[in-house]
Amino acid sequence: MLPFSPTARPDPGSGTTRARAPAGTTSLVINNLVAAAGYVMCVFATDWFGVFGAMFIVMIADRMYWAAWPNFVKRLTGTAEMDSWFALTEAIKNGCFGVGALIGAAALAIDPKAGATTLIILNAASSVVAAWLFMTIKGTEEPVPAEVRAGTRLPGPESPTVRPARGPTARTWLHVLRQSWMVPLVLAQSALSFAWLLPVSILPVYAVEVLHLGAWLPSTLSALNCAGVFFLQPLVTARLRPVRRTRAVMTSGLLAALAVVVLAVAPKASDGAALHCSATPSAPASTGCWTVVAVATNRVCPALDVARKAGIGHVAAYPVQEYASRPERDARMAADLKRAGADFVLVGGYSEGLEEDFLRHFPDRAISVYPTILPAFGDLDEAIGPALDYSVKTLGLTVRFRDPLSLSEGPIIAQIPIPVDVDDTAESVTPKIAAVERDQLPRIMQAFAEDRITREGRLVHVRTS
Repeated sequence: MLPFSPTARPDPGSGTTRARAPAGTTSLVINNLVAAAGYVMCVFATDWFGVFGAMFIVMIADRMYWAAWPNFVKRLTGTAEMDSWFALTEAIKNGCFGVGALIGAAALAIDPKAGATTLIILNAASSVVAAWLFMTIKGTEEPVPAEVRAGTRLPGPESPTVRPARGPTARTWLHVLRQSWMVPLVLAQSALSFAWLLPVSILPVYAVEVLHLGAWLPSTLSALNCAGVFFLQPLVTARLRPVRRTRAVMTSGLLAALAVVVLAVAPKASDGAALHCSATPSAPASTGCWTVVAVATNRVCPALDVARKAGIGHVAAYPVQEYASRPERDARMAADLKRAGADFVLVGGYSEGLEEDFLRHFPDRAISVYPTILPAFGDLDEAIGPALDYSVKTLGLTVRFRDPLSLSEGPIIAQIPIPVDVDDTAESVTPKIAAVERDQLPRIMQAFAEDRITREGRLVHVRTS
């Protein structure tokens, strides 16, 4: 007979048994309903505060789950078989996680925005279904004798009579808090909780924001991780039966530390891509060539480390949050660049408008690149995705003088078309545009150094020789 259907035993006092939900069931029902509410809030969140609030509720639900689940399994299966049942249920759960991660990766690859919304709604719905399923689970437990409930006798057939406790927690919380192992256990659990932030929170952001990989990749990696747990959990649990629990926990902690070390020494995004995509280099002219004297960004990013390793004199980030206003930030940035000796600004990957006062320091000496044939799909933080959504047959690179407070306005210097294949995505087109940038920008900068580019209002002349 499965442990989930324990054999009924009669109560010595009444000769009857009662079907009751196992301990922890109520918490598991509530936790799933709370999680569903958090996911629904995500759909309607319009700012970071709403997203934070929704995720905070989901986090509370997650903690409720992990507090109730071990006791739930133990009460259903018994202590002797708890390890085996934990291994089985964890393997099944991770198998389901893996399937969900693959579905998520596919949805995000097809349409990141609609896919994310659909996945959040499915999460809310599955949480409600899980709550209902937990409500249907019933076990059969012996009624607790009145003497045990009153605290005058401990559970067991021959337990001695004891003095009643003064309160419901007098013999539980105070007793536990006084144990010598309590502080180390709490500290170890806290450290493990922070370690879990790495795979579930930090790595997805690192992959997408720093390495500029596709939004579908974290879900794919999660699916592979879950597949490993699904196939290996029962085997590992069987091998760990004779091993002391403290040794097993220490080994797992060392493996987690090793994973962090591997991540720390792993190759980062290529130096050229980081500098080009994330920096705002400024360079003064010399005899027919350029020397980079400063790199400024609007956020902390890998380009800063690249610039420092290259020995560039002035390297700094200028987050607008650290200044009273954007004009103040841009004035400070312009002053620092001029102080470093810059008289020309090449803007790349800088998704903010520049104030008129900043551009006044570099008249006709501030140029920028844009990943479409302007004026199509202008003034967008991310233009490639919307362009592909319209089934464009040609993207391209537009090099232009920078206009104040605009991401795409300004007299056009050059435009290079880039054909779009039928199966192209933002991830596949971006390297093509980057390759054209690496090829064309040196030519344009050389033309500036040789005074072959002149501007008359909105009209730009480029002499070939």
